[in-house]
Amino acid sequence: NPTGGVLAPEEIARIAEIARHHGIPVLSDEIYRRFLYEGEFVSIARFPGMKERTIILDGFSKSYAMTGWRLGFGVMPAPLAEHVTRLMTNSASCTATFIQQAGVAALEGDDTPVQAMVAEFGKPGATFSMKQQFVEGDYAYIRWTAETADNVYEVGTDTFVVRDGKIMAQSFTGKITRKV
Repeated sequence: NPTGGVLAPEEIARIAEIARHHGIPVLSDEIYRRFLYEGEFVSIARFPGMKERTIILDGFSKSYAMTGWRLGFGVMPAPLAEHVTRLMTNSASCTATFIQQAGVAALEGDDTPVQAMVAEFGKPGATFSMKQQFVEGDYAYIRWTAETADNVYEVGTDTFVVRDGKIMAQSFTGKITRKV
C-alpha cells in the first residue's frame, strides 16, 4: 500500500537514465496511478530507452474497487511476455469468467464513478486508517476504513494466518462500500 510519497518527474528521469546506462530492467507497480492528487502521473516507461526495459504491473483492485478479485495485467516487452504467460498459466490461471467480463466492462465503461471515487478520497481531511484489530485462534484481522468529510467507507480486511508468533500467510479482501 502506498505511503503517499510520489517521485518527482526529475527523479524518475534520473532513475531512467541510470537504468538505461547500466542496462537495468525496471519493474513499475502502477496500480495507484489514478490516485495522484497533485501534478500529473509519470510512468518511467515514457522516458527514452525505457519502453523496452520496463515491466508495468497494474490491475483493477484500486481504481475500480475490485479488491480481492485478483485481476491485473502487465505491460512488458513481447519476448518477456511469452515467459510470463507460461508462468501465469501455471500459477494463477483460470480467472473466473465474470471477473474477466467485469475487467472488460471497467475498461470500456463509463469512467465517471472512478473519477468520483478518486475525487472523494482526495478531499481535504480524507484519511485511510486501521479501524479494528482482533485475533481469533490462528487468524489475525485488521479492518481498514477510508473517511472523508461526508462519508465513512469500509475498504476491506487484511487476514493473517499466525502460527507460533509468525505470520504464515496474508491476504486482503474487500470492496469499497459506503457506510453513511
